[in-house]
Amino acid sequence: TKALIDSINVAYDERESRGFVRLNLIAVGLTLALIVFVLVALALVAVVPLVLGWIGLGEGMAWALSLLRWPLLLLFLMGALAVLYRYAPDRDEPRWRWVSPGAAGASVLFVVGSIGFSLYVSYSDSYDATYGSLGAIAVTMVWLFVAAYSVLLGAQLNAETERQTVRDSTEGRPEPLGRRGARAADTVGPTSEEGAGKEVGKGASRRRPD
Repeated sequence: TKALIDSINVAYDERESRGFVRLNLIAVGLTLALIVFVLVALALVAVVPLVLGWIGLGEGMAWALSLLRWPLLLLFLMGALAVLYRYAPDRDEPRWRWVSPGAAGASVLFVVGSIGFSLYVSYSDSYDATYGSLGAIAVTMVWLFVAAYSVLLGAQLNAETERQTVRDSTEGRPEPLGRRGARAADTVGPTSEEGAGKEVGKGASRRRPD
């Protein structure tokens, strides 16, 4: 988990400065949240079909409820990633709306990548031919690689989204640029430099005496 925190700090252009105790508490909390997510995901993927079969619903109703588990899993994944992007980096916490784009993008990328990789493995014997009995381990490692890149690309998307606005994207009272406790919130991208100049001009005109 600490390696993931370090990677997200890099995506947000932050340096880790939290104390040993605080950092480890955050790492433990995120690890527990990850365990909860895995358990819920397993329940939706494996347990729900068994429960539906045991209840004995009609075929159409069982199919509809079974299909519903995938949107629920996607929404739960988005929520888990939003929590990760909010609390993992060493910065003032962003508002929830500013972690949503990356959470949504990473979730869709992860699901699409997982489905594509699953189809590739299903129709290809290259892993078994190359790795033999270690093929399952190789497949798992590649899948984790896809998951990690999805998470990091989502963090990068959030950081770049924050850089494209002059508004304060952090929690609490709005602060001016340079005093928001977050590099992404304190810097402005090229497409927003004109807007930042206008905001500075407005602030200067308000301070100018009549």
